Amino acid sequence: LTPEGTLWRTATSALVAVVRIGLPALNAATHGASAEVFHQRQEMLETMGIHTGGKLAGGGHKRVSQEDVWQTLASAFHTVLMPGPEVHSRAASVEMTPEQRRADEELEAAALDALCDAALTSCAAAPDNLRRRLVNIVDCGVDRPIPPEGYTGGERFSHVCLRKLYALCARGGESEGPHACTLAIARHALPVLIRRCEAIVLAYARDDAPSAGAADRLPRSRFEEMMCVLEVLETMTLDARVSNWMAEGNDDFAGHAGIATVLQVKRQSDSYTNARERTHLLFLYSSLCQVIMCRDPRVREQVQRLLLLIGTDLGMIANTALAVHTEDAV
Repeated sequence: LTPEGTLWRTATSALVAVVRIGLPALNAATHGASAEVFHQRQEMLETMGIHTGGKLAGGGHKRVSQEDVWQTLASAFHTVLMPGPEVHSRAASVEMTPEQRRADEELEAAALDALCDAALTSCAAAPDNLRRRLVNIVDCGVDRPIPPEGYTGGERFSHVCLRKLYALCARGGESEGPHACTLAIARHALPVLIRRCEAIVLAYARDDAPSAGAADRLPRSRFEEMMCVLEVLETMTLDARVSNWMAEGNDDFAGHAGIATVLQVKRQSDSYTNARERTHLLFLYSSLCQVIMCRDPRVREQVQRLLLLIGTDLGMIANTALAVHTEDAV
């Protein structure tokens, strides 16, 4: 399957349709549903290539495991969204009309929407390892290589994947039903997003430093990637339950034990309103400090806003200070 091929377009269109139409029926069947919904579920499984094997004695049906269904879904998303850098290199060199390139980009974006906004919000019955695999597919999209001049799909897609990770982290969670997984997904996605942002911020700081020997500014693509990260970090707020999970001895955040204490003190203050939090910025504080003195004033300005947000979130800086800073920037 290649992004420039007819087979890729057919497979991707089919996957998007199956997820949008069949996934609700699958979840309804999982939580108890009518015979009509059961047959819709069977049709979805057949479309995905999971054959149920007919009826059992007495008119029943053989049960297809949830793991089989989600394993197939994960493999399908991997195939259409992660064909590999060499494939995208070939795709970028293929002669295509601007309209066709645009159509392919929109189809790929639709597949990403199906993954993040449908599958990853309705995966309560999916095994934990497959949830992680689906989140990692989104993360791998951030690595999409920057294509040659004139082909903008790759870079734009990498930014969309970064924003999708942000959306997965920022969601709360229902207590029951097919959407009860969103809190668990936020907990899976958060360390992935923080590691990704940390890597991008530190790489930018390293390559932008005068000691790096670069006389000119970094390429525009690096600036745009950095600004995308900083905008995501500023916009994102977290459910307190996700913040708690981050700070309370999670292996992904070893070495940040002090943050749990900071959160405890913050929540005991009279001004705490149990609002959504920006705890992710505490984990990235050291990395953000590395780019305070970067050469581009727009990056410096955005980093300063994030540091002010940390102080505001902890109650050390009044909101008016951030407002004044914003007005001065304008």
